[in-house]
Amino acid sequence: MFEQNGVRDLTIVGYREFLTQQNFDVVIISKNLTGQVEISDLLYSLRAKNVRVIFLTSEKDIKDIENCFILSIQDLIFILLLHKQL
Repeated sequence: MFEQNGVRDLTIVGYREFLTQQNFDVVIISKNLTGQVEISDLLYSLRAKNVRVIFLTSEKDIKDIENCFILSIQDLIFILLLHKQL
């Protein structure tokens, strides 16, 4: 899909610190990405560099959702966690 839409420069990262070392136009991230940097500090750093952040979260993560609104991160994708009840 990315190639069909003209996106040719795509990087998949495995840890938070990498996002502070490189320049990106858009970052899709969740707090599940491993690393030593606090997610709130990472989000602040990315927004300070005017990076568009798409944050993957759930409705239970109120603290990070509030932080996104404070940092003007408006692209939130809510992952619904469905639990099968026995």
